[in-house]
Amino acid sequence: MKIFVIHNRKGEILSVSKVEAMPEGLEQPFGLMGEDEFLLEVPVKKALLELDATQFHEKYAVDSEKKKLIKKS
Repeated sequence: MKIFVIHNRKGEILSVSKVEAMPEGLEQPFGLMGEDEFLLEVPVKKALLELDATQFHEKYAVDSEKKKLIKKS
């Protein structure tokens, strides 16, 4: 299982994808992204696997400098 997040420069999550398996040669499931969109592959943890896409948006943001998922306060 892999979890991918697209975010903007502000760290706002724009899209989330949980992928069980990807076709060979495909590095990420989103295809083309916009100029202000960045991809983050998130380390898989049980708590994250239990979240749906809406919960990711509500509970998390991305620290763009450290390139990691952070909990919103």
